[in-house]
Order: sequence, then C-alpha cells, then structure tokens
Amino acid sequence: MSSSDSGADTRTICQSTESRRTLQLSFQRGRVMPLWGGASAKVLLAYLEPQMQAQALEQLGDQRYADGKRVDPQALRQQLDTICIQGYACTDSEVDPGVHAVAVPVLDSRGRLLAGLSIAGPSERLPIAHIPALAAQLRDAARQIGEQAELSN
Repeated sequence: MSSSDSGADTRTICQSTESRRTLQLSFQRGRVMPLWGGASAKVLLAYLEPQMQAQALEQLGDQRYADGKRVDPQALRQQLDTICIQGYACTDSEVDPGVHAVAVPVLDSRGRLLAGLSIAGPSERLPIAHIPALAAQLRDAARQIGEQAELSN
C-alpha cells in the first residue's frame, strides 16, 4: 500500500507475478484500486490505523463487487474485525469473477502495517478448502518480510 493523492480509500499495486497460464487478473503493477474489494485490499483496510480506516469507510458510497453484489458497510466492518481476529482475509469473486484470494498483513515488530501479501487464482485451482494452509504459508512469508524490513532500516 502506498500513500497517494487518490485518498485513504485506495491502494496501489506495487508488485505482482504473472501466471504462465492464460488467465489474467486485474492486478497490474501501478494500478490504483479501492480498499473495499478483494483480500489484499481488505487486509490493508483491516490493519489501518482506526482514524484512516474510518475515513476510508466514510468515503465508501454505493459500490459493487465484480459479481454485482452491493458493498454493505456494516458487513464490511464485521469482515474487517474477523480479518484481524483470524489474521488473514479471503474473498471469492470480489475483484474478478471466479477468483479466490487470500491475503495477510506484513507488520513490523510493533504491529504496524507495512504492506499486504496475497495470492489469488481461479477458484478451481485455489479452492476455499486450501485457504487456511495458504494463509499459514503467507503469514510465515509476511513475518520474514517484516523482519527483513526492520533489518534494512
């Protein structure tokens, strides 16, 4: 996530790795996307400082996920609480139809949000049953990234 003139309700894709298969997702490097949709966005929103999170939620307006469902502010707040409790976010078809995603926060030793780390793929190759195991692997990688970020400061 990066700060930009776009406001507190967006995120910028800093890095992505393309699949060798023909499926393409909506995550191109440098693209600015909203914080209310997708696992990578929701994990960032969940771990934002309370004032920044409130500001982003206030700016929500009438938004829809890729599957056409309306973004419900109350349901989103509940999801953010759940994300903080379980330590990861998972979504189904929120940004791209037929795509599952899982994301974890990258935190420093004080628990401050540095970034998010996610994986996404077609639902038939990334079934919901695999999400907890993937989340555990992502948490391990995020911990290592957080440690390395602190060593380089």
